[in-house]
Amino acid sequence: MMSFRKPGWMLSGVLCVACLPALAVAQEAATSSSKVGIDPVTGKLRPLTDAESAALDQQAASAARSSAARTAVPQTESAARATERRLPNGTVARKLPATQMSSLMATRQADGRIVIEHSEDADTQPAHAEHGALPHE
Repeated sequence: MMSFRKPGWMLSGVLCVACLPALAVAQEAATSSSKVGIDPVTGKLRPLTDAESAALDQQAASAARSSAARTAVPQTESAARATERRLPNGTVARKLPATQMSSLMATRQADGRIVIEHSEDADTQPAHAEHGALPHE
């Protein structure tokens, strides 16, 4: 017959009983609102109010718009000229138009060599162009 008087069984049982109410509270908080903040008074997590949630949504939307504007690629030469700016050291910087951009694809071969190909002229590049080889203009 197996004895259940071992301290390990009892300890795990006590821990389960102690943790169940905490899990129920955590699940209840998670289902009521998925946005939480740190309460400045208690220092503990609490659900955001509707006003705080709306402010957070507005801030996230604003950040997404500014990020999209920074990463947008000008489609024409004149749009690229409009992005021109002069840096403090005198350098002129501007974004390249989409017509002047190209893509590279690097592939590691089974023997460990790296093959680099331009996406626009993949047909004209030799298949054995190795790492460091420059494209022929």
